[in-house]
Amino acid sequence: MSTDSNQSKKTADPILTMSEEEALDYLKKIAEQDAKNCAVQGIEMPVEALYQSHLESYRKRKASFDAMQGE
Repeated sequence: MSTDSNQSKKTADPILTMSEEEALDYLKKIAEQDAKNCAVQGIEMPVEALYQSHLESYRKRKASFDAMQGE
C-alpha cells in the first residue's frame, strides 16, 4: 500500500519532481514555445519575460509541493 507521500509524488506535476536544472531547462523551452505561439497571433512577447513569469509560478508551486512532502 502506498503512503500519502508516495501518492502525492505520483499525482504531482512532473516538473515538481525534476531536478532544479531540468526544471529550469523545461521552463526555458516552454517560454520559447509560448513566445512563438504569441508571435503567430501577432503578439510580441519577449522570451525572458515569459520565462520569468513561469519561473515565479514554478517556485511558488515547488515551495508548496516541498512543504507538503515534509509533512
